Amino acid sequence: MQRFAVLVPILATVVACGDVPVDPGTDAATDPKPDGHDVDPDAAPPARCDLAKPFGAPTLVAGVNGASDDRFARLSADELTIYFASTRPGGPGGLDLYQATRDTRDGSFGTPSLMPISTAADDWGATATADGLGLYFSRRNAAGTGDILLATRGNLQTEFGGEAVLAQVNTTAEDNEPYLTADDRVLYFTSSRDAGYHLYRAERTGAGGFGNVQRLAEVDSPSSDAWAVPSADDLHLIWGSDRADGGNAGRADIWEASRSPGEARFGNIARNAELSSAGTDEPDWLSADGCVIYFASDRAGTTGGLDIWKAQRGR
Repeated sequence: MQRFAVLVPILATVVACGDVPVDPGTDAATDPKPDGHDVDPDAAPPARCDLAKPFGAPTLVAGVNGASDDRFARLSADELTIYFASTRPGGPGGLDLYQATRDTRDGSFGTPSLMPISTAADDWGATATADGLGLYFSRRNAAGTGDILLATRGNLQTEFGGEAVLAQVNTTAEDNEPYLTADDRVLYFTSSRDAGYHLYRAERTGAGGFGNVQRLAEVDSPSSDAWAVPSADDLHLIWGSDRADGGNAGRADIWEASRSPGEARFGNIARNAELSSAGTDEPDWLSADGCVIYFASDRAGTTGGLDIWKAQRGR
């Protein structure tokens, strides 16, 4: 089973400008804003959503979907580059890695291009480091199981390469779909090392290295649990599971859990009804502010197989 992900937001301050009395000593000819409504250039921009509100109706992500499976979407820290996997024609075989860019975070992505690190084996689940110079991803190995690899580049204008297996987290079982927290300090992934698919996390021990691998037993179920997406502060977790919930028996739904600062274990586990459908739903990525989520789904409206969808919280 191959997976998905989420990030919990940090609220931006909304600065409202009310009726401010003008200093009688102010010269209207030199005051840049004679009405007294001066704007602080260092003030944080208004938040793009109200975190207390639910996600709105999902829509297809323009520019990246085709007639084949398109899934495992991850965005760069500035939200201008999307990395995803696809079975579309033109790649070396199976799931291949693609990327596409846009000029603004609310704009449409341009034509996707095949990433040179793609191989004839399945390559999927790419997540970039905050500086954009490292890329963790999954690759099917010769034994038929998945490994987590790290590819790097010297600058943002060059392609990723020199990929190597991440020995600290891989086993002889299936290990795949890595997802980095926004600060690059924790790596979430899926593994079958303990029979069945479960979620794991590893903590950074140095440049490129991770250790202290732990299974998230508190969110486990007898079914498969995968596609981990943590929030920016690592206090909220979104993932996919086909556990029996009275909804989509045998199909993956989107689930959530949370914890308070200082707590080690996640709780408050619940199915996200606003994002889950009668089809398969695999969470992929959550914006750092928690306002936008990307996920893969074969729900009604897809162009073929699994497509990449997004939803945004209301204001």
